Amino acid sequence: MKGQINLFKPDFIRDKDCTKDTPVKYGRPDTSIYGTGERIKPRIPGRNDTEHMKKIFLPELLPLEEYDLVIVLLSGGKDSIACYYKLLELGVPKKKIECWHHDIDGGHPSRRMDWRCTQNYIKAFAEAEEVPLRLSWRVNGFFGELYRVGASEPVQWMEPYTGEIRQCKISSNHLLCQKIKEKATDDMEEQLKKYGYRMKFPAKSGTHQGRWCSGNLKAAVQDSVTANLEKTRSNVKVLVVSGERRGESAGRSKYNELEIHRSNATVRANRLVHQWRPVIDYSEKDVWEVLKRHKINPHPCYRAGWNRCSCAMCIFSTPTLFAGIRELYPEDYELLKQDEKNLRFTLDNKCDLDTFVGEAKSCVYHSDIEALHSLITGEFKVSNIYVTGDWFYPAGAFHGAVGYRYMTVLEYLKIKGMEGKVMNKITAEEVAKMAAKEAVNEFVLAQERAEKQRVFQNTKLLMENYNSIKAHVEDGIAETKDLEEDIDTSGVDPDQLFIYSIKRSKLRSLVMIAHIEKCLELLEREERAKNTPEKFLAYQYFYIDGMSYESIAEVYGYCERTTRRWITELNKLMGVYLFGADALKVVL
Repeated sequence: MKGQINLFKPDFIRDKDCTKDTPVKYGRPDTSIYGTGERIKPRIPGRNDTEHMKKIFLPELLPLEEYDLVIVLLSGGKDSIACYYKLLELGVPKKKIECWHHDIDGGHPSRRMDWRCTQNYIKAFAEAEEVPLRLSWRVNGFFGELYRVGASEPVQWMEPYTGEIRQCKISSNHLLCQKIKEKATDDMEEQLKKYGYRMKFPAKSGTHQGRWCSGNLKAAVQDSVTANLEKTRSNVKVLVVSGERRGESAGRSKYNELEIHRSNATVRANRLVHQWRPVIDYSEKDVWEVLKRHKINPHPCYRAGWNRCSCAMCIFSTPTLFAGIRELYPEDYELLKQDEKNLRFTLDNKCDLDTFVGEAKSCVYHSDIEALHSLITGEFKVSNIYVTGDWFYPAGAFHGAVGYRYMTVLEYLKIKGMEGKVMNKITAEEVAKMAAKEAVNEFVLAQERAEKQRVFQNTKLLMENYNSIKAHVEDGIAETKDLEEDIDTSGVDPDQLFIYSIKRSKLRSLVMIAHIEKCLELLEREERAKNTPEKFLAYQYFYIDGMSYESIAEVYGYCERTTRRWITELNKLMGVYLFGADALKVVL
């Protein structure tokens, strides 16, 4: 057996397959069961195929009324908000509910990984719903942990009603590290390393062992607060509610709906803690249906074009999402690039950030001015939690498939502040013209992006085949009549056709070699002017001398990723020289 996926019918809808037209299946209003003694059982039986899964196996919940406290892990995303409203629809009174939010930035003095507005959005939601909100964090958050040498920083939380900052019990290792830092000896860093060492980004993996951000900044924070908070420390029954869904990923498709929580300590502290994922079988459409029913204004990042509300600069973000970060937060983006250089460890498993993002189009949806304002300033008012009037899908819903491409005339008028005006013929024509203009602009941009990608690819092909083309010219291995013969090119790889079109004529080959050599001279001149001749030499070593990335890196004493970045950078410049020449159009 390879996991839970084999234990149930694959009838959940993956997010990649979900659209605005997907039928609502699970997202309809629930009937109240609170106080009836009814026990919730999972739609899909939980796993018990390993010793660990047997240990956390939970066949059913207690009746909801038997839990002393129901904790909703509120990230600010749509799924956790849907969980909260499911509890209300099932009849759980608000006095039994607390919203807990783990602040990923942890009060770091200068750096942010998360959205500027997330805390204010969550605070506004809790205030509007009149439920207590307990903020918790690891001191200095993501970047404190990223550059950690020694033990991790302590965990703190804020009391909902008083605003008092409380701290969990400090570990003995942390206290020892503090003493080492106070002495400030020459070998301080080596001493600290004995108690822990991070200095690398979280891995793009499905486990908390490598993906330390989730484990260290969320799960461990929650467990520490649960064990230290007086109301959850002992003699209590707690239900932890979280918003994971099967449709999000292959990993989450295998999650159990019910489990015994990590912080459960029935023997040691008489603390019973169960975990419930109430929307685990929901499609994205189901979740949006819940927010629509309760008139909830989604987190500004959804409205600005993001399809997921994780950390702003989450390691799992796509190039398009990071291009959005580059647009909205250029300074944060540049600092993240500098982090890669400092750590000699990239955010992506295979390449540096610039290479990963490439020429990707920004996901940012510019028409929702209010959402952009929140993302940039961090502001979010309580009065903006609920939508007045019609509720619309945010631009980032369904992987960005909604938004301006599906925007109605009425939506457009509302955004432009024209909703109260009469839709006469002139107004309709104006809107149509604006929509058409936007569509044309989008088409032109798409064509430009495709052309840039083609130029980049052809540049790589030319440089990879430079030596063989030159040998072809020098050796004169084919007669002109043979080279000019037509051949059947059906089924031939397009890349090979591009190179063949050059080799097909000795004259074309001669012109191309001369053109490439001239462009190489220009490229060398430009890099020397920038005082970076080593980049050109690396480029020459790779394409002309046939050296590997690893060998070039050894020459300069840099890491292999640096070499790859240099060559990618110079390929873009070389493409400008090669394909910006009018004479080349004649040759090819």
